[in-house]
Amino acid sequence: MTADITAEKAALRRQLRQQRHAITPEQHDQAGQTLMRIIQQRWPHDHLAAYVNAGSEVPTMSLLAARWREGVGVWLPQVTGSTLRWCHVRDRQQLHRGYRGILEPDPACCPRQDSPEGAKVMLVPGLGFSHSGARLGQGGGFYDRILPAARARGVYCLGVAFACQLRAELPTEAHDAVLDEVLVCDG
Repeated sequence: MTADITAEKAALRRQLRQQRHAITPEQHDQAGQTLMRIIQQRWPHDHLAAYVNAGSEVPTMSLLAARWREGVGVWLPQVTGSTLRWCHVRDRQQLHRGYRGILEPDPACCPRQDSPEGAKVMLVPGLGFSHSGARLGQGGGFYDRILPAARARGVYCLGVAFACQLRAELPTEAHDAVLDEVLVCDG
């Protein structure tokens, strides 16, 4: 990674965090409802690999709760060292505070696997996204390491964003994974 790209990504992350934190609670809630409606329409019965939102990310808990009520498979990631492991989660009680205080599957309740078996779509968080599917994450590379294998298995990888997170272009490097689509939930 060149120093110029590293600095450019760091500056863009700061800017995107500020913009995302400026989103009102009403906009935040509406984006979560939009996400739920679209996923329920496009993939009503398909197993889902998702995430539990942290901070100002697009809310996912209403969608997860609906899937749990319907008995549709939900896979959630757990940070294990420098990678994500996946757990089939059946309800909110199987979650606990893990990496950086984020809700994630409790390994005592859910066996971990290397991939979300049977998932047809994967919801992917991020700080920034481009129209062409480039993604700027928090900088840990967790999703960059798993997305190529997921896409190779035919999992549809869907970035989940607010409009303020979408850019015409992002600074990228060879290791930065690309998404199939970016879903803007408030615009």
